[in-house]
Amino acid sequence: MYWSIVFYCFDIFFEVLNILQKLVFLSKSFRGKKKHVEKNKNIKKVKKGERFFLVGNGPSIKDENLTNLKNENTIFMNMGYFHKDYKQVQPNYHVFVDPKLASGEWDIGILDEIIELNPKVEFFLNSKWIYLDKFQTYINDPKFKIYWIEMNMFCTRFHQYESLNLARNTYGMGALGASIAIANYLGSKEMYLLGVESNAFCNESINKKSHFYGFNKDNNNMSSEMIYQSLFFNYLYLNGMHNCAKFSGKLNIFNCTPGGILNMFKRVPFEKALSRGGVNNNEK
Repeated sequence: MYWSIVFYCFDIFFEVLNILQKLVFLSKSFRGKKKHVEKNKNIKKVKKGERFFLVGNGPSIKDENLTNLKNENTIFMNMGYFHKDYKQVQPNYHVFVDPKLASGEWDIGILDEIIELNPKVEFFLNSKWIYLDKFQTYINDPKFKIYWIEMNMFCTRFHQYESLNLARNTYGMGALGASIAIANYLGSKEMYLLGVESNAFCNESINKKSHFYGFNKDNNNMSSEMIYQSLFFNYLYLNGMHNCAKFSGKLNIFNCTPGGILNMFKRVPFEKALSRGGVNNNEK
């Protein structure tokens, strides 16, 4: 009972922040400062009724054969291009919202490496970065198709997530939350999560490999304050996933990841999801 009250109060606090952020966005939009986000209305429902595979970087996909995703709608995240099958799969979309790409902890040249492997990929990047000098080369290069997304709102129990608007500021939850919002906005009828154990920070704290490519070296020298921040953001992320899962019947989200902690989504074996027609309607 005590923790239920505490978490309810957290949700109220974050919903107040959401309202304030909406007002800030509307104010900037009125002044013409959010045109790069508003342009996303041009891609709404372009994949209407189609299914998507959202591929994370968990250890479970290290030896997974992903080549069967070649003809599927796919969204890869962060360092997913390290996977041995990335070039063959040729994912439709690649997502970066982690501030490490802007801060320099991740080399901006990552974008060049990805486009070399997958020339037709379309990027979804954090809208906060559009005015940074390091991104101007990519903005002006026609090889790079970039959509800017503003996902700074918190997921709470007070919102129904069956409609996520990428032409406005919307709900976050990191790279996976962004991928869910993107697939939803593009018109997906079904989403299958793969390689999203969502326990990377816990694994790294006990020196276990947190990703299919090993460890994130940038987490090696975290201060106590940074660790506390990571734990808190992990809480926000899992709380957001829990709230999102309440509406997963409408969003049609299924988890193909073996293991991990995202038990709030119905588990479906990867092989079954790949079968013709995906998950049978009677099993949803």
